[in-house]
Amino acid sequence: MKKVSFIIGTHNGSLKLHNLFNSILNQSFNDFEIVVCDDASNDDTFSILNEYYNKYPNIFKIIKNEKSLTLAGALNRCLEIAEGEYIARIDDDDVCYIDRLKIQVQYLIDNPSIDCVGSYMDIFDGENIINTRKIVLNPTINTLTSGGYPFHHPTIMIKKNVLKDLNGYDNSEFCKRCEDLDLWYRFFINGYKGANINIPLVRYSESLNDYKKRNIKSIKKAVELRKYYRKKLKLNFFNDFIYLKPYLFALLPNWIRFKLKNKGRY
Repeated sequence: MKKVSFIIGTHNGSLKLHNLFNSILNQSFNDFEIVVCDDASNDDTFSILNEYYNKYPNIFKIIKNEKSLTLAGALNRCLEIAEGEYIARIDDDDVCYIDRLKIQVQYLIDNPSIDCVGSYMDIFDGENIINTRKIVLNPTINTLTSGGYPFHHPTIMIKKNVLKDLNGYDNSEFCKRCEDLDLWYRFFINGYKGANINIPLVRYSESLNDYKKRNIKSIKKAVELRKYYRKKLKLNFFNDFIYLKPYLFALLPNWIRFKLKNKGRY
């Protein structure tokens, strides 16, 4: 059994996968497997995945969805066959720094009360690293209820038994594009504890074009989810006003949103 299982969902990721896989295969900690679900790609993604499987059959596990299940569904399929004690996340257009696994595995060993550990991440615009995005080091449920995020999702390593206990990711329409936000509410509500390491362990790809996807419709999903949990936790309805901030941010031109986000002003 491997110590760590990467679970990765990809859709039409053929141009991005080589950089990602090279960054994992070159890790200083080598007790891992890579579980990838091709979520109904129509490019060369599955062929590339099979090439890696044929070259590294003891490391790669490949799944193919004939019909798209979205990211949450793809990750759940990976989780079903992952064997690692710990589950690591990474997106198909990001890369891991060489000591990522070594640092996170050791952190979880040294801190047995912590169930999930994330980190800072460097922001890569396709040409240069333009920012290091920090995050609260000791997140709690209050991090969420005050409108924040407790982890950068592509940086996390979580105990598999914890993710299984939470039934993985919610793949319902209600949580579409907010599967990580929903997971963190359930994580803290069920009494689990998390932490973040104050160095970047992942290079995260984010360009101006990505902000076109972060429109009012996607923001509305996140706000509705936050309101749902605010009611579930029986918190004061004034909290809902905090959740309006992303709407105001979304009204700005994309280039301004991009600059503000990467200057730490949002």
